[in-house]
Amino acid sequence: MRTLGFRGYHLVGLILGESLFIGLLGGIVGIILLTVVSNVVAVSLSIYFPGFQADLFTYMMCILGAFVVSIVASIFPIQRALRIKIVEGLRVVD
Repeated sequence: MRTLGFRGYHLVGLILGESLFIGLLGGIVGIILLTVVSNVVAVSLSIYFPGFQADLFTYMMCILGAFVVSIVASIFPIQRALRIKIVEGLRVVD
């Protein structure tokens, strides 16, 4: 990308944006699974856990967790993209 004239902040934006998008999709899938599993657990274990349900805080923590994980996971690729020389980026990957 740098050979096409992209600057460092362009690369950071692209990599971070992609990571946040994938993290958001993972968070949405996590919320769907959380809803299904919490409903199954609430029905099947209602004797032991009469008030078991996922509230708004649980959903917000799921999205926040996906957001934080995606930012942390993008740090290494961002550093690598900023440090690599243009000539090394054009070489064939082994």
